[in-house]
Amino acid sequence: MTLLAKLLTLACAILLPFGGSALAAAGYDIVIVAGQSNATDRGQGAFTARFQAQDKRIRQIGRFGADDMQVIAVRRLHDGIVWSALQHWNFRQRQYRMGFALPFARMYARHELAPDRTVLIVPAGNGGTSIRSWLGEDGAPVTELYPDMLARLQVAQSQPGENRIIAVLWHQGEKDLMEGMAPKTYRKKRIEFFARLRSDIPGNYPILTAKFTSAWLSGDPVKRAFERAIEAATEQDGLGRVVSRAGLLSNDEVLATDEVLAIDETIHFSAQANQTLGARLFRAWVSINQAAPVAPPIAP
Repeated sequence: MTLLAKLLTLACAILLPFGGSALAAAGYDIVIVAGQSNATDRGQGAFTARFQAQDKRIRQIGRFGADDMQVIAVRRLHDGIVWSALQHWNFRQRQYRMGFALPFARMYARHELAPDRTVLIVPAGNGGTSIRSWLGEDGAPVTELYPDMLARLQVAQSQPGENRIIAVLWHQGEKDLMEGMAPKTYRKKRIEFFARLRSDIPGNYPILTAKFTSAWLSGDPVKRAFERAIEAATEQDGLGRVVSRAGLLSNDEVLATDEVLAIDETIHFSAQANQTLGARLFRAWVSINQAAPVAPPIAP
């Protein structure tokens, strides 16, 4: 072994146990994104895309047709704009929208991703789903949500190379609020869900989330109570973080006033809001990782 090779080997041995990534072995840095519709790329309207050049370093676990359980691309080009093409449960082939997961991954790839490594997103969101559905409780619809997420994560973790989970991006709660769940009940169930994640998916990854859009049910005291429940459950997790939604507009607020919408789109963050939200989630990841570095990659 040459002197240079010995020095590089020694540097890896020193850096990696402390979460250093500069010399990490080839493999995937895995991001899980789950929840209901705001987690599934529902942002519309114009937006200022950033760091699209990083997309070649970002992949996803596909869901439909020949893409199912395969590592595939994350982007869709339409009219000169690169939109998210993450295959959540509600994915549509001609849906030109932007969520917060791809902007988060682009920021991570630009600023944190080590050479020879790739971001691998596991899209698992399903619009209009309750926390009870995610917990698989008796009588709740879509009981396969959680097992499906775990199965796709297993595929991601089994890819060649040394792989690690670096973050869970979670957005959910509107369904339970609309169906009359008590905020205290929601807090308990969200704590239960986060605890299940920690048990079934070991690691010191951050769980990152946000409150609802400001425009949706503005001034509603029950909404405020739900958002306090979100903060309390996330704080109890220990490595969770609720990022600010200040200044982030909904689809209704950015779309043309003469456009007729089939549903109330104040519930969904706009494309530009999701671009900003992804950046805020990344900055939260950085601040958490500085205090408690994500574990180094491990071989499958």
